[in-house]
Amino acid sequence: MENWKWNSGYRRLGGSRKERSLLSDPPIDLPRNYRAWVNESEKEDDLANIRISIINGKPLGTMTWVERTVERFGLEATLRGRGRPARKV
Repeated sequence: MENWKWNSGYRRLGGSRKERSLLSDPPIDLPRNYRAWVNESEKEDDLANIRISIINGKPLGTMTWVERTVERFGLEATLRGRGRPARKV
């Protein structure tokens, strides 16, 4: 992945000083093994979960992280199912 020119990892790892300065700081600290992590292939299960998260607009991570993130950014609606809530009888 680090060789894909349209990836921020390409600029972080091999870009010029000017190119790196164009990148904003990441929202979390990058792993120490960033180069290896960027170049690691995704597992099929992980890719499926990422796709579902993107399609549904839901945060993806551990349950604890998702709960904290939802509360912090007011994303409660992302955890509800689509459509109107079921009517209580």
